[in-house]
Amino acid sequence: LVLANPIGNVMEKLHESNILESFGMKGVYLSVGEAVADISSSWKAQP
Repeated sequence: LVLANPIGNVMEKLHESNILESFGMKGVYLSVGEAVADISSSWKAQP
């Protein structure tokens, strides 16, 4: 699961529902560009 550019209300609801405790913050990015850069680099690193 990847979330990019979540606005305040979305993050608030995720915290309230304890979803982030299950999934963690690894797939949450402040911008689409940040998400693309991180995911692209991890795919390139795989053989």
